[in-house]
Amino acid sequence: MSQSPEQNPFLIARPTDEAVICRVESQTEVASSAAFQSVDDQYYAGKLTSTEVAVYKARYMKLHEALKKTRDNEFSLIQLSKRFMSEIEDQEQELARADQFPDNAITEPSQMRAQILGYYNSAMETDERVEMLAYEAGLLKEERKLLNRDYSKLPTAELEALDDDVDIFAEMERRLKLVQTQCQDLWLDIDMLKMEAKRSREQYRQAADAEQEAQHEVAEMNRKLSDVKAEWVRACDLPGQYSKEAEKARKYKSNAEKELLNLQQEFSDLSDQQTELELQVQLLDTEELNNRAELAAVRLENTDKKQLLEKTIRNHDTWYEMEMMNRTEKARYLQRLLVSDQEKRDLLDEINRITKERDALIRHWKKCTLHLEFLSDSVRIVQQLHDKTRARYVVTPKYDGEMTARKRRLTRAIQMLQEELEEEKKRTIAEMGHVGRTVSVTTRRLSVLEHLRAENWELIRLTTSLSGGLAKAINEYSAARTRFEHLLEELAQIMAESDEQQKVLDELASRLADVSNLYTKMKLERNKCVSLLQASVKLALDTRERLRIHANEADIIIYRLQRFDQELIHERTLFGNAIVQRDHKRNEVCKMLQIQSEQQARREQMRRSIHRINLMFNQTEAETLSLKKAKERCAQMRNERAVLLIERNQEVYILQASGFPGESTLKIFKLKERIAAQDAASRYAGLALRAMQEEYEFLRRYKSQLSCYIRVEANQIPIHASLTTRLHGLIHELIGSRMELARLVELAEDPDIPGRLRLLGGKDPSQNELWITLGKLERRMAAKEEDMAEKNLTYEAVCRLVDSLQVRATAGKEDTLTLATEVNKIKARLLNMRNQMKTIYAELVVCGAERNELKQQVANLERKLDIYNLRMRSGHPPSPTLERKLRINLRIARMKQFGKYGEPLPVSQKPSILQTL
Repeated sequence: MSQSPEQNPFLIARPTDEAVICRVESQTEVASSAAFQSVDDQYYAGKLTSTEVAVYKARYMKLHEALKKTRDNEFSLIQLSKRFMSEIEDQEQELARADQFPDNAITEPSQMRAQILGYYNSAMETDERVEMLAYEAGLLKEERKLLNRDYSKLPTAELEALDDDVDIFAEMERRLKLVQTQCQDLWLDIDMLKMEAKRSREQYRQAADAEQEAQHEVAEMNRKLSDVKAEWVRACDLPGQYSKEAEKARKYKSNAEKELLNLQQEFSDLSDQQTELELQVQLLDTEELNNRAELAAVRLENTDKKQLLEKTIRNHDTWYEMEMMNRTEKARYLQRLLVSDQEKRDLLDEINRITKERDALIRHWKKCTLHLEFLSDSVRIVQQLHDKTRARYVVTPKYDGEMTARKRRLTRAIQMLQEELEEEKKRTIAEMGHVGRTVSVTTRRLSVLEHLRAENWELIRLTTSLSGGLAKAINEYSAARTRFEHLLEELAQIMAESDEQQKVLDELASRLADVSNLYTKMKLERNKCVSLLQASVKLALDTRERLRIHANEADIIIYRLQRFDQELIHERTLFGNAIVQRDHKRNEVCKMLQIQSEQQARREQMRRSIHRINLMFNQTEAETLSLKKAKERCAQMRNERAVLLIERNQEVYILQASGFPGESTLKIFKLKERIAAQDAASRYAGLALRAMQEEYEFLRRYKSQLSCYIRVEANQIPIHASLTTRLHGLIHELIGSRMELARLVELAEDPDIPGRLRLLGGKDPSQNELWITLGKLERRMAAKEEDMAEKNLTYEAVCRLVDSLQVRATAGKEDTLTLATEVNKIKARLLNMRNQMKTIYAELVVCGAERNELKQQVANLERKLDIYNLRMRSGHPPSPTLERKLRINLRIARMKQFGKYGEPLPVSQKPSILQTL
């Protein structure tokens, strides 16, 4: 059959070796796994409690150990199956060698027997070939189904549009690189946009700071301007006020002469009031004596309370010493608890090491038992071979001493096997004794662990009792502290009451002094001067209020102008941002159009690639059909040649027949490799297509989002136009308001306006009258200064007293705060200790549960091991799964009994069973 020319080989990436993956996974630690990190993150986030975290970690560790054990068991079983298959092949070769007769058979029965054996061998070979071909046909059918299923998932419409001369994988690599470069460009654009946003934010912040500084400066200038205006108005009003006061002084003089008679009449009334006040003073003296007696009693009570306070302070010192003792005891018990935890961890490490040793010994014992069973099977097989050889030796004519030498070799091999069997039995007994000793040591260490756990529980109980006692002591301390604070408050109240009583006495004394001086200093002139001053102050206040109203109106106008300026600036910034966004969106739309065109070009190229894959698949299917037809023709030719060669020479027939299936198997292997390469290429192409589809979907969504944004911006353009018109109107209003403000300022500053200056009526006083009035005012001012000096002295004394009381109060507050902080720290420590004890208790509970589960698993595994040993000793396989795997391995070994190129191994290269043993 003519072969089609070989096409360009596919470059397929080699998958990662499973052994390398297992080795890397075994090197990773459990503590640094992703599961532990995620559980810790959930715990730090507050979504899981410490007990749940411990349970999840324990379960993950158990699952990890189970996976490691299954992986190790799988590897050991594979190694055992390989070794057993190699031994079975050697035994089969030895049996085939033993069944053959010598080539120089002369007698007719021996020749007939040789022909019968040849026919039997050829029939067995034919059956095996038929079985192998059926198995390979089934595999090819399954692979064809998988290939059809993967092929149905490919986008054929896109690949059909591609040209035949386009390399799919090169195109996919090119597109992948193009997508990566586009992603890098997008990331660079994103970084540039972030930097621009940061720069714009910084500029906005600087502009806002500058604007605030300018606003502060404007406000300061306006304030200074208002102050200057007020001073100027006040200075302008002073001459009119002086003339008014002079006119009022003249009126006062006339009124004073008229009311002098009234004052003389009032003098008689005041003398009567003086007598009454003297009586009241006597009553106040008696009240003062009574108050002093009460004050003495209060002072005695204060001394008693001070003694009680000193006693509570001493008790506080003793309680502090008790608290320090409790802390030392607590630290000692915590140290003991840490030591016990360390011993517990050491014991757990020791138990883990012993369990590992026990597992290793058990595995070694299992290997020994398996080896012993294998040796017993080998002895049984050798015994059967010996019996068969002896039977053949009896019926076979004795030509030379070859059979006797073979018998002697067999007897020596059997003796050696028996000696090795005895040694293996002794070794197994010793290993069983070592395993028993290891189990006893493990049980003793478990009992020690139980004892340590009981001690741990006792320490926990002692810690809880100590924490309860400490809490009780803290409660007593807090109660004493509250009593102490109550006493301090009562003392402060008593001192305040005494101060108030002293103030009442001082007020009474001052009132008596005022009443005594009131009679001598009370005159009509004082009252009239006070009335005149009050009228002038009222007028000044009214004028100041009017000026303040005008200043407020000016501030309101300025504030409105500033607000209009800010709105104008804001609208300008919004307009500029909208322009920038519009340009940016236009740029993005252009980019999206370019990317869409590139995606359409990629889809066209992928269609051409898929069309090429279809052609390759059809060509492969045609080659498979041609190989099947060639196989059928070869089988027919082999049967015809077998009929012709049976009559002439059987040995030549066997050699020729054994050479033909090797060629067919070689072609089938090449076909399988080619189909596997095509399958890998199709899978890679499917993954690339899926990635490109996802990228296309992302770009389509991004395009829709950009179109929505552009539509929204287009809808906002009329709003922007209305805002610009409003902005122009506000600018015109601002200009008009500023002009109006300038006009009002000029009008307020112009003194020549009619009606601004108003002359008062009346007669101006003479110089002598003015000097007399000034002398009276000076005397009145001196009296006021004396009163102010007395009031200042009293105020200073009161301020000193208040400062001293405030210092004492702040000192008491600081002491209270320090004590409260210490109490809070102690409470926080107790809470942390309680939480730690809870976590330790939860971990102990989890460890106990895990230990029980591990014990149960060990018991189950030992039970299964005993069952496997009983089944193997009785001649049955350990389990149906192992039996099924062994049959599959035997079938694969029978399929692989030919060489690399389908030729059978020569007899000289086949190892004998004696050599293997």
